Amino acid sequence: MEDATNIDGTYAFAGLTRYNDGDIPSKVRDYGSSLKWWAAETTGEDDPSADDLPEAGLNTLADRLPRATEATAGWKHPITGEWIETGKHNAIIEPSVAEQVEGRTGTKEQVEGLGGDPDEHVYGDRALFNIPTDDYEIINPATILRPLAEVISDQGLEDSVFGEFRVSRGGGRVSADVFFDGKHVEAPGMDDDRKPIVVGLQLDWDFFGGTALKLRGMGMDWECVNSLRQITEGKLIKHAGDVEERVEWVELYEELLEELDLKTDQLSQVIYEASEERLDLSELPDGFAGDYDSTLEALYAYSGLPDYLASVAADNARANADDPFEPDWWTLHRGATYAISHEARGEVGSGSAIDQYNRVANEMLMNPAGMADTVETAYEADQDDDTLAEHGGGVASVETAFESVREKRDSYEEREEQIHSLIEG
Repeated sequence: MEDATNIDGTYAFAGLTRYNDGDIPSKVRDYGSSLKWWAAETTGEDDPSADDLPEAGLNTLADRLPRATEATAGWKHPITGEWIETGKHNAIIEPSVAEQVEGRTGTKEQVEGLGGDPDEHVYGDRALFNIPTDDYEIINPATILRPLAEVISDQGLEDSVFGEFRVSRGGGRVSADVFFDGKHVEAPGMDDDRKPIVVGLQLDWDFFGGTALKLRGMGMDWECVNSLRQITEGKLIKHAGDVEERVEWVELYEELLEELDLKTDQLSQVIYEASEERLDLSELPDGFAGDYDSTLEALYAYSGLPDYLASVAADNARANADDPFEPDWWTLHRGATYAISHEARGEVGSGSAIDQYNRVANEMLMNPAGMADTVETAYEADQDDDTLAEHGGGVASVETAFESVREKRDSYEEREEQIHSLIEG
């Protein structure tokens, strides 16, 4: 990030501090290490060495990530042309970019008007993130990440932490995945030589007037390199008031990691149950596929995925199912997460379309009965009365296909209540 005006990109880290040559934990070379598979995935090396791992640890990136500071805001008088300062708003700027702004030229259009090249000129808009009201409280990366580093150190996870920061919009938006090697999901029935499912935290923030920093649990399945997002409820830190006075950061991260451990245990049971529960596609009504290429593709589309993702998800589930005509719900979930992880258009982060797609995938895993309701409703809305009559009462046929998961609706809901009571207690 040496060039402050060219800071968008993905920045990986391994360890709380950079691993030195000879200091790489032996587990990095173990088959069951998620850090090994992450390093292999990002570098293309089957046996990662010190040179293959990122040059930075989490502590280093905490100081290198783009930050924000306040500057005086003003408005230009439409008649006199005089600039009037205002106390109602503050400009939120990236200080290292502001230092490189050339002269008094403020906008891309002004640079072009003076015959300059906007791609080479550091104009004022490049430094400006937002002009919010004066009660907007900046939360900078060091404020967010230093307490996390403290908790990681206190819990002996210094060598286990790894992940990446995705920086976009001139440094004004950041989404981070922070994994912990060893915090793995071990579900009954999983093969001993299966690549691990690791869990960690997703952090999202921006400087464009977003109302809050969001933190929540997420995971990664290295067997198919699928992201499992939103596996815990999100925690919000609003950009208002005195953040340092009202937020106990260390306590917050301790609670998040405790909740993550609880969710890991829950995921193990959920994955096992989903692997045992099958959906007989032949029980869906004739013509269920409609204009889609297959029944599976229609199922994903009626579940809430856009058509282009439904197609990818169906191909993946069909390729990996023991029986493509009677897939289990874990395979259906993995098909959805594969499509979202590898093909979804847009940025990962709070409030994005990808967030909604991940909710669809998680419902397939956590509550198939709820997903059955969604599919039925969408299918019925897509049919007219004549079409339903042709297919022998298509909605009734849809209900038949989902009978087995509906019978377990109470157990799905009871499990969710139990995990919430554990977390809240």
